[in-house]
Amino acid sequence: MQLARLATVYLPELTEDRRRWAFESELMKVEVLRARDAGDEIQLLLAATGPLAYQPKRTLEGRVVINDKARKALEFAIENIANLLTVSTGCKRRIMSPLPVVALIPDSADERSWLNESSGILYPQAQRFFQCSPLNIPLELVVTRLSDRPDGVSLLSEIITHEHSVGKFHDIYRLFERGFSKTSKNLVTPLCDFLHEDYGYTKSEVGQWIQMRDPLTHADKRNDFLVEADVAACIPRMEQAAYDVLMNKMHWRSHDVARRDLWKPPYGTTGTKGGFFAADRQDLKMNFTVMDPYGSWECDPSVWSPPLPKGWWWAAPDEIIIDDIRR
Repeated sequence: MQLARLATVYLPELTEDRRRWAFESELMKVEVLRARDAGDEIQLLLAATGPLAYQPKRTLEGRVVINDKARKALEFAIENIANLLTVSTGCKRRIMSPLPVVALIPDSADERSWLNESSGILYPQAQRFFQCSPLNIPLELVVTRLSDRPDGVSLLSEIITHEHSVGKFHDIYRLFERGFSKTSKNLVTPLCDFLHEDYGYTKSEVGQWIQMRDPLTHADKRNDFLVEADVAACIPRMEQAAYDVLMNKMHWRSHDVARRDLWKPPYGTTGTKGGFFAADRQDLKMNFTVMDPYGSWECDPSVWSPPLPKGWWWAAPDEIIIDDIRR
């Protein structure tokens, strides 16, 4: 049996020879299933496929369990191809997830029968990240109360300007380091103790950010390293924390965790599961982004159940995921 991971890749322009291709190795294949114009961009529907080492497990409810290691290897291949296109064209690219996110390809009649007996694919719950109108901090407040930390203002400006999750991650991390004059695992406790309790940060969550820093930054000796898909889901919570540190840390570039009640955002998240708070403001415009069930890329609502090659098997995910995408 084979696993297929699907993705949509957007680039501002592509010549015809870059719209129809397939790359194949002994372990996997990445190919364009469809290319079409999408406004000012070209949309490529990609599929990365590879053999599974063994038949997937199935829950008591009949849902097929997708092997994480195999899925991540296919995602890495898609990202690698997208990067090659970026280098080849000199253009920015975006990667998103269509529905279905994954599919299975039986290699025998027995495997086909086994899949037909299954009730669907076991997807994790979709992750939702709320996005509102841009934060609007009074200019007088910024000018008069942040004069002692121009380095922090510079870093937050970089964070806001970045369009890529990896760039955001690096400058958010630098802002944390700057604010507390600490780095690595020594940042976990003071950062977690400082962040406002209403936001629901835990040492486990903050520790995960710290652990990701080295494999996202260095690639000299380690076999594996992290890319955008590995960190995208963390960025909204990290950026919220960066605002809190810059605005409300009493003593800048100090190890202590003393707070000042200078500013609180009118909206934000209260945990990693999508909890949200918002002030009662009529001018607050709110929508949210839905990550794919694996938290790798943002869901692409424009690609809903596209025609797939004959014999590929997939089943609709839980209604909660469908409802999130439709909203």
